[in-house]
Amino acid sequence: MRRTDVVTAALVKVTVADRRAAGEVGLQPAVPLSVAADKIAMAAWRCCALLDALATREVEVVTAALGRPSLANGRVRVFEVYPAASLAIWGVPREGYKAEGAAATDVRRAILTAIERAGAEGWLQWAPDARERCVATDHALDAFVCALVARAALLGLVEPVSDEDVEAARAEGWIAVPRRDGLKSLLEDASRGGGPTPAATTV
Repeated sequence: MRRTDVVTAALVKVTVADRRAAGEVGLQPAVPLSVAADKIAMAAWRCCALLDALATREVEVVTAALGRPSLANGRVRVFEVYPAASLAIWGVPREGYKAEGAAATDVRRAILTAIERAGAEGWLQWAPDARERCVATDHALDAFVCALVARAALLGLVEPVSDEDVEAARAEGWIAVPRRDGLKSLLEDASRGGGPTPAATTV
């Protein structure tokens, strides 16, 4: 496993434990899997091909936690995120959302409701049928959460890399893990006119 996988798992474990101690229920830890794991290796290969293609278009792959990137040069940036870990950090119950059937559909609907109730209702504009697609499949829901986390990374609302992990982050990449208050801060930024998150247009 990469160093970022170990650190992410530890952050989620501590956060979930703290939230449980505070009386929150339904939260489960999330552990990143190796890129060699079933169903992830193929996605990793495709990601490498995509990044190679984007490199010819001056796309910058950002280790987000190494510092808030500047948009001064207008270059597009790519962030690595982990939606299940982000939901756990934000305190959003997610157990079973990747399954099939009515129960999983209810979990995905509850996840969206929790995010909206956190403050998104005032500014998040769904494209036609987009919300229902997120309810219907975990793939669409993951895309939505990833867009929120990418926006958080762009705003610097993610956990920083420790000094001892900087070299590993530069060599291996780093998962942008949102801060515990990252969702609230992200929504507050939008309400102040910081602009819609990518989720409003990419789902």
